[in-house]
Amino acid sequence: MSGNWICYDGQCSLCIAFVERTRRILSRRGFSFVSLQEGWVSERLGLDPNKPPDEMALIKEDDTVLWGADVVVYLSQYIWWALPLYWFSRIPKAILICRMAYRVIAANRHCSLGKPCRPN
Repeated sequence: MSGNWICYDGQCSLCIAFVERTRRILSRRGFSFVSLQEGWVSERLGLDPNKPPDEMALIKEDDTVLWGADVVVYLSQYIWWALPLYWFSRIPKAILICRMAYRVIAANRHCSLGKPCRPN
């Protein structure tokens, strides 16, 4: 598969809302969206199909993979209203704050059934 693939949790309402909000602008910039639950994605990323995904991923055209906050920061440079996040992430050590915030949000998100995506 070639192209830039934004891989999101297809059972997470927060992830689905992110896709709906950004699909149009990111699609025009060469990004496609695919659920982490898709067989080829799960296989490519080495995910356990019986475990809910912890983070979103980006499979870049050059076959490198970004995870979690690094995906959000990378994509923010392509969305005018998200540019402040990109600029903030360029400050030394600021990416660590972004990663910590991402982990907190990811750990407290809810799937489409209204239950936490990751059991405690």
